[in-house]
Amino acid sequence: GVKKMHLLGRSLPKDEQQGNLQDLRNMSDVEIEFKTCDMMKADQVYEKVCGFPDPLDGIVHSAGKATAVKLLRDLTADDITSALEAGGAHGAWNLHAALLQSGRKTQHFVMFSSSASILPTDGQSCYAAERACLDQLAYFRTQKGLPAVSINFGLWTEVGIGSKGFSKRLTPGMKGLSNAEAMKAFEVALRKNHVPCLACLLIGETRCLMDLD
Repeated sequence: GVKKMHLLGRSLPKDEQQGNLQDLRNMSDVEIEFKTCDMMKADQVYEKVCGFPDPLDGIVHSAGKATAVKLLRDLTADDITSALEAGGAHGAWNLHAALLQSGRKTQHFVMFSSSASILPTDGQSCYAAERACLDQLAYFRTQKGLPAVSINFGLWTEVGIGSKGFSKRLTPGMKGLSNAEAMKAFEVALRKNHVPCLACLLIGETRCLMDLD
């Protein structure tokens, strides 16, 4: 199992997040270390990747944020640019590039994408485009023989925007995912090292975990 976990983020964890990290430390033998890093800055990402101790077993990229809720006809160039620069797609590419430039190998390269990139979601075209970049990076890496999987998660209802009423905007018939359901999909993704995209959805009462290759 995992013995040491390095967490990267643009800013230091808030008090509640610090408490959650301490709870995780208390519940396991995993050593958890947090370092600040702007995933948009390629030089910072490269420095952190080079500084990770060996072996570097896996990278999990879960960065991203909600973007402007607009219909396609109302989007501006700034909306699209802001979405692509939100940290998700750009940060994933910087991690990919840093691994190549440093010559470091890893068994897992997991990205948290969204069902928005494969299913219609009202007002989320910018977000869908940004998440689709993660999916395409997964295909690109696997074509090069490198490990990668992009998980197209449905909406998580217990954290983030899913806990703030966003579930009302779900595609008809779709339901949100609990943390436990999402983590089960993550465990499956770790076993599917060279499957580019894996969709994790709850449609009606049916849990779907689909290989999109």
